[in-house]
Formats: sequence, C-alpha cells, structure tokens
Amino acid sequence: MYVSYLILRSSLPEGDQKYKFCAVLGIVGFINVPIVWMSIRWWRTHHPVVITSSGMNLEARMVHALFISVFAFAALYAVLLCLRTSMRLQERLTQEMEVEVMAK
Repeated sequence: MYVSYLILRSSLPEGDQKYKFCAVLGIVGFINVPIVWMSIRWWRTHHPVVITSSGMNLEARMVHALFISVFAFAALYAVLLCLRTSMRLQERLTQEMEVEVMAK
C-alpha cells in the first residue's frame, strides 16, 4: 500500500486531483492495517496466532530465528550507518579541499 501511494504521488501532476487521490489511497491504507492484523483471527488458515493476550506464542526454534534475524538486521543497519557517515565525512573533506584549491 505504501509503495503504491509513493508511485501514485510521484506519477500524477501537481494539483488538487493529485492530493485527493493520494488522500483517498492513504485512508484506504490506514483502514487496511487493522484488517491485515486481525485477518489471522477472522479467517483461520495455516497462519498461526503468535501474539495472544497471554504473550507471544512462538516455538523455541522460531524464537531463535527471530533473534538471529533481528541481530542480523541491526548489524546491517550499523554497517550501513557507518558507511554513510564515512561517505559524508569524505564528501565534506573533498569540498573543503576544493575550496582551498579555488582560493589559491
């Protein structure tokens, strides 16, 4: 829903019609969130009910998989953040050097 909102927003020309279409899609997306959340309780299929009033109902293997994936994404985020910070620092140093060269 969010990607379709971004596509719609970038593809339409500026104006009231664009804002109306984007607002309608945003409202539909907002209404869709609780439907998706409750769908595993309303329509019993193969998907298990994981979060209940008594807590999380995960098998031990799934808890391990969850923690491993959370750790992996946190590590990926940290690496990408460090790379981005380094890149910004290098850009700033390059700009400062360009200013020095132009001043001479």
